[in-house]
Amino acid sequence: MEILKEKFVKIKVSLLFVLLVAFPLCLINSFVLVVRTYGFEELFWQNWMHVFVFNFSITYPLALIIVPFAKEIVHRIN
Repeated sequence: MEILKEKFVKIKVSLLFVLLVAFPLCLINSFVLVVRTYGFEELFWQNWMHVFVFNFSITYPLALIIVPFAKEIVHRIN
């Protein structure tokens, strides 16, 4: 039972870490894309949130796969 609890905590920490990295990156990336593409127009907020949701729905699952590999590579280098 203790092993399951440790694994759950480890998974929870990984999910939170990826969320804290992916969320601001997607927010900034989508902002820049909308400003470059549409500029500050009437539908700016709608366009920004639409692009953000699309961007985040791709980035978060990919980050869940890539981040553990990156951590392992950094761990092996040290």
